[in-house]
Amino acid sequence: MKEEYYKVTAEETIKQFETDRNEGLSTQTVDERFAETGPNEIQQGEKVSPWKLLWNNINDIIVYLLLAAAVISFLMDDLAETVAILLALLLAVLTGFFTELKAQKSVESLQSMIYTTTTVIRDGKIQTIEATKVVPGDILLLREGDAVAADGRIISSNNFACIESALTGESEAVEKSEDETYEEEIPLGDQKNMVFAGTAVTRGYAYIVVTETGMQTEVGKISGMLDEESDDKTPLDVELDKLSKAIILAAFIAGIAVFVAGLLTDKPFVEMIHISIILAVAAIPEAMPAVETITLSKGMRTMSERKALVKTLPAVETLGATSVIASE
Repeated sequence: MKEEYYKVTAEETIKQFETDRNEGLSTQTVDERFAETGPNEIQQGEKVSPWKLLWNNINDIIVYLLLAAAVISFLMDDLAETVAILLALLLAVLTGFFTELKAQKSVESLQSMIYTTTTVIRDGKIQTIEATKVVPGDILLLREGDAVAADGRIISSNNFACIESALTGESEAVEKSEDETYEEEIPLGDQKNMVFAGTAVTRGYAYIVVTETGMQTEVGKISGMLDEESDDKTPLDVELDKLSKAIILAAFIAGIAVFVAGLLTDKPFVEMIHISIILAVAAIPEAMPAVETITLSKGMRTMSERKALVKTLPAVETLGATSVIASE
């Protein structure tokens, strides 16, 4: 099927999808197309399991550094230092884990509450169906206040306009008409003979023939790009990694320096190794992960009190590091 439907007339689009503006699709055709295209829904990214959330909070260079310090302290029979390090680690890891787990469950609860219906013509009858059941070629009736369930070509309308801010950023309602046709490629915001999933009708009414559903819609394509995994670290993560490496280097140099100084002053070899290791372990800030996690958790809690839901702790810090927000 052709993709640039804004370049063809309404009648050509209807013919291309083998539908009828008055009768719509038959039940048999709907079933066949539904089996081919699947539900008309935006697929959610892969759900993060609790175990992965826990691992994300453990997989940090500072955590590994503190674990190594705990092992060394234990081997040197310094149980007090070992317990202190492990408690600080548990506080940091579990605080981050439970905070992110709670946020994830809140998002899932909100998503389960979303239920959208749309008006469609099938077998010559106007019906109200779940938006997920819409298929390419369906004839939809859109009226003022309706959410647009799929991308489509307008085939008839009256004083029709849509708000497309969620898709294009344009704050004003866009006038729409089936009579508009274009020969050259134009951006979404200028396609006045098309409607798009994720937008809403502000006035009038229109009949459209559905051209794309689910992940093939424009909003579905955007969602797909957003779900692509990124290994980019937040500014705070980058700085903490630098600090951790600097601490390791400083502790190593200090330990070597003390060890060499002890040997030059005829101190016992074993004793100087013991002192050097103690110095290196003491240089590691056991409370740093806990302070970072608790601070970000407080920021996440403050945002939730202001009706802003944040799924991950690093997102709080990234938002805080934002210096310019461009909006219309």
